[in-house]
Amino acid sequence: IKKEVLRDVLYVPSKCIYEAENKYFVFVIDENGFREGVEVTPGAVVGEGPDEVTVITSGLVGGEQVMIR
Repeated sequence: IKKEVLRDVLYVPSKCIYEAENKYFVFVIDENGFREGVEVTPGAVVGEGPDEVTVITSGLVGGEQVMIR
């Protein structure tokens, strides 16, 4: 099965995404080292197992630090 090549995307390890009440969140680290929950819209999932990542279509900007479980 061929899939479209993804370009210029932002993605995070899938294990970083939390679900609550049909919404999806990641925790980002602010400039003071505190975590803050940010709602995101997940997209395509790439890979599998420990290398699996999820494309984030909205909610984050490049360069933000995401907390990994």
